[in-house]
Amino acid sequence: MAAIQPTDIFSGYTADGNGLTIPFSSIPGLTAAEAHAATGDAREVLRLILEKYFVAIEAMPANEKPAFMSISRGSLVGLTSSTVRRSYSISFDESVGAVATSIRPEP
Repeated sequence: MAAIQPTDIFSGYTADGNGLTIPFSSIPGLTAAEAHAATGDAREVLRLILEKYFVAIEAMPANEKPAFMSISRGSLVGLTSSTVRRSYSISFDESVGAVATSIRPEP
């Protein structure tokens, strides 16, 4: 498996020395209001990014999925008649360096 590029998950993704940009169209369901820097909801931004990533990885053929990271999505759990909870689990294999760890490169 080769490394997954950000553009493999988020079409239109760009990055430069100052930041990164992911178009709203690359994250289904995300609105400008939810992503607004001052009044948005960071939880919803994160939830939809995780869902996008999960769906993208699940759609990959088995031989193209990352070997050194995984993401799973739990089933919906009913909390009340109008509220459910969903969990995501992500794991990364990391290489240990002298100062810090870093994501292990894919083979």
